Amino acid sequence: VIDLFLLIDDSGSMSQFQIETRAAIKKLLSMISEQQDVDVTFISFSNEAVYSGNLDDLSFQNAGTNILQAFKVLNEIALKTKRYSKISKRIIIFISDGQDQ
Repeated sequence: VIDLFLLIDDSGSMSQFQIETRAAIKKLLSMISEQQDVDVTFISFSNEAVYSGNLDDLSFQNAGTNILQAFKVLNEIALKTKRYSKISKRIIIFISDGQDQ
């Protein structure tokens, strides 16, 4: 089992890349799931970070980029996760354009 955490910047500056971002994530998930069982957690962040179980919840709003908040939410979720015994790999992928907004 792969426990995959995707931290996705959905701030205003990423709005120009939203189609490419969604397509790349869908391709990645398709490729990984062909090989192994994957448990995916989406964390989108702009001014705040939000846990989501769905890629379609990304809003690409006109807001800032609070990277620290994304990692705080990741830490909270990872600590609450009780699936450690069945996990063979834990992967964190961080997607951002590096811009403040």
